[in-house]
Amino acid sequence: MLRLLFLGDSTLPMNQLLPNEPNPLLTPSRSVPDRRLDPPHARTSDAHANPILEDGSGLTSPGTALKGLTAAPGPTPNSGSTRSHLWVLISFCDVTVGAATLPLARLESPRMFVLLIRGLEYASTALSILCLPVNVAFLILLYKERNNAPFCSSFFKLCRHLTIADILMMLFSSVLFKFPIYGWVPTKFVWEIEPWSVIPVLGVNYFGHAQAIGVIGIALNRFTAVYTPTKHRHFWWKQAHINILLVLQWVLPLLSVFPLFFAEFTFVRNTLTGGVLFYARDHTFHRIYFLGMAVLDGVVINAFVSVIYLCIFLKVRRHVRVRKPQELVLRLASSAFLIFVLYLALGIFSLLSALAPPDNPWMYRAIWFLVNDLLCSTNAPILLALNEPIRTAFFRMFGLVKGDRVSRSVAFLEKGNSECKAAIKKSQDV
Repeated sequence: MLRLLFLGDSTLPMNQLLPNEPNPLLTPSRSVPDRRLDPPHARTSDAHANPILEDGSGLTSPGTALKGLTAAPGPTPNSGSTRSHLWVLISFCDVTVGAATLPLARLESPRMFVLLIRGLEYASTALSILCLPVNVAFLILLYKERNNAPFCSSFFKLCRHLTIADILMMLFSSVLFKFPIYGWVPTKFVWEIEPWSVIPVLGVNYFGHAQAIGVIGIALNRFTAVYTPTKHRHFWWKQAHINILLVLQWVLPLLSVFPLFFAEFTFVRNTLTGGVLFYARDHTFHRIYFLGMAVLDGVVINAFVSVIYLCIFLKVRRHVRVRKPQELVLRLASSAFLIFVLYLALGIFSLLSALAPPDNPWMYRAIWFLVNDLLCSTNAPILLALNEPIRTAFFRMFGLVKGDRVSRSVAFLEKGNSECKAAIKKSQDV
């Protein structure tokens, strides 16, 4: 087990950062030897031997391997005085000292807390693996029954694409982030290919924003169903309107990740927590881009969708009695709201991660992945649990429910095409 201790910062030259006295942060049985860092101009350039991130733009090495950290090589820092963070990597056999202007981890966390986070990560990974077949089966159901009630409604058309985004996000984050961390996939195939090191960051951001637009579309769909049922029926019956929203769901995220094509990234692993962080070599770009995306996801989108659902539930609250089909509208809105709650938490932790001190983003990123697993895994289970017609059709697909018809309540769902229109032409669209 390795421990990386964050010791503080200093404006002294790098060769004066380490005092002769034993460091009080170390355990009583160990102390820092009388060893000073070489001046920057005297350092070796073997970055693979001891990767230390200097300024977010590259790595350098004082000559001793840093176990548990991995990164790509880069230029050495400028000599002279610089504001640096000092951190010490301690293993059972040696002590290595390094200075970095962009520290990557404060690993002096309570051991029980670290074990708790790692346990939750394994649990969320297991949940996502178990729920993946459920999501795939649910997607098959949505496509198989897309011309039949209730799945011909515009709500389920939007759900199909949100489920696709969830599945792709689940696979991408697992294969390119979690599996390499667990040692199930060699990092040289996913992280260490220099021209493609941006792919993990690019993919997660792309599919994350595709999920965001899907959540927004479903929220707008439920808003019009509650507030203006007549206009809702006329607007969402037109396939062209739905197609525009679906195209935006998959095209707009390209704009959010377009700047990443021009950035170079390096990664550092946290051996103690089992996490991994990707940093742009251009520190200014890294700060501006990821803070901007965090504000967009954690503030703008969350605030907009929160207002939509607040208006929905205030509208419903004014009704003394909720009758069908309004009851079904409320159930679908409640299902969509629960899915949004997970996205809300995801945006909050994205914002906290971007605003966290550069030496301690690990906890927020770890929790972000936990919430992301829940978001990607629970879309289908939530809809199945809260909606009896969907649940009946799902079980019927596997031969667990007899009969060719689902519940009669499906007649109150909206129609999305001509086939569905004939089935529910006497019903109010929801």
